Amino acid sequence: MSYDSQTSTSLINNLRKDVDALVLRIATLQDQKATGVDGGASVANTWTTRTLNAIHSDPYGIITSLSNNLFTVEAGEYQIRVISPFHSTTGTRTRIWDVTNNVLVGYSVSTYVYNQTNVYLYQTERIQPHKTTTYRLDYYTQQAKNTDGLGVATDTGDIEIYTVLDVVDLHIAHR
Repeated sequence: MSYDSQTSTSLINNLRKDVDALVLRIATLQDQKATGVDGGASVANTWTTRTLNAIHSDPYGIITSLSNNLFTVEAGEYQIRVISPFHSTTGTRTRIWDVTNNVLVGYSVSTYVYNQTNVYLYQTERIQPHKTTTYRLDYYTQQAKNTDGLGVATDTGDIEIYTVLDVVDLHIAHR
């Protein structure tokens, strides 16, 4: 079987589109602090916004804005994955809040962070905004803890990272 150059080019371009559709498109946001700086004081008995202050990676432009701990995405279908540390905060959980529509997206599991222990909370949510939408990550703790309730510094000489939030683009129709 033989193909002319136009048919070959068309087949190659179609193959490239198919391969591109298989690429996992992820944006990663973080709470970054200078080396030796703890994650911050936890606030007790109220939902409080968790810091997200850096776009660590976003090669596909999934995040259209990160400002004042709020992140924005275009209409689409996404999975949000969060890992966030807590230290000696007793009853603790996180939630994703849709700021644009003022509604809850979902909660993490509830956990109890014992005295002088560290626990990482994980949360995964699926969202399908129909328009450009802004979100935030909140936390709730039963105990206020000065300086390190939101994580203890490792002081390795590198930046400290206290929260990682991935936004995975699940929508493949536009690819």
